[in-house]
Amino acid sequence: MRSTHLACIDNQNFLFVMGKKIVMHLAAVNNQDVVRVKLAYEDLIWFLKTPSYQDSIAGELSEAYVYHYNFVDVFYELLLFGYITNGSIADTFDGGLLERLFALISMWNVDVWEPAAKIYFTVLIDQLTDLAEVLFTQPPEFYYEPAALATTLRPLLRQHVQKMMDILEKL
Repeated sequence: MRSTHLACIDNQNFLFVMGKKIVMHLAAVNNQDVVRVKLAYEDLIWFLKTPSYQDSIAGELSEAYVYHYNFVDVFYELLLFGYITNGSIADTFDGGLLERLFALISMWNVDVWEPAAKIYFTVLIDQLTDLAEVLFTQPPEFYYEPAALATTLRPLLRQHVQKMMDILEKL
């Protein structure tokens, strides 16, 4: 059980670091206040990592119809497919996860992009869609044992995210 927990923490830290690189680069190529974006991202990650907020985060996500507090459900269901693709915004709680998340996202006006930022964002969305296809086309038995899921997904996630970062860094 401890190795599964450590694998989960390792996956989270990996995603947090890669996410920070992505938002910092996106802010830079869009001529935004990189320090402000960095502080908002770090505040969001601090909130996610703080044990005393875990129950309120789970409750807030449940209110937004996201029933599993994990990267795939929060990122893909709530953000990519819900907010970015369909423009639906879940209700937020004052000082909660979604308020912080949408504050970070709202730093970008998706209708006003620098050309380099528009290309970066388009490639990013394409790569994240490819990652979703990889994750969602695994055999069903892959998901039967939640305790082993983090360990099983780690190589897929790392491989695809590293490939994505390599592509993004070349833009």
